[in-house]
Amino acid sequence: MTRVFISRRALLVGSSGLLLAAPAIAVAQTSLTPAPSAPAPSAPTDDSLAKLSCDSSALTPADHALRESLEYVDVSPFGAAKNCLNCSYWLPPQDKACGGCTLLAGQIHPLGYCTSWELAE
Repeated sequence: MTRVFISRRALLVGSSGLLLAAPAIAVAQTSLTPAPSAPAPSAPTDDSLAKLSCDSSALTPADHALRESLEYVDVSPFGAAKNCLNCSYWLPPQDKACGGCTLLAGQIHPLGYCTSWELAE
């Protein structure tokens, strides 16, 4: 079996090409990302959702405590970037505008947010 020795200099020179190519690869990759599509015409607008009121009167003290521990709010401080509509735990509404959550009981505001927010895939 024959051993192949590569000098440190040859290794550094060869790998520097990869370092120089990395920004070009990143730019090429972002240019291939499709532009976000416009919302469906029947989708509610942020204005109509902002006026929405979700009922939390039927929640138990334990449900309220869980909401407080996850710092749930009806209006996300991050805007559309991080709200319940684009969270992986969001459950779309069945017959009303307020949806649900796999973590929290009761009605959940679509524009809400909590510290467990995770981007839906």
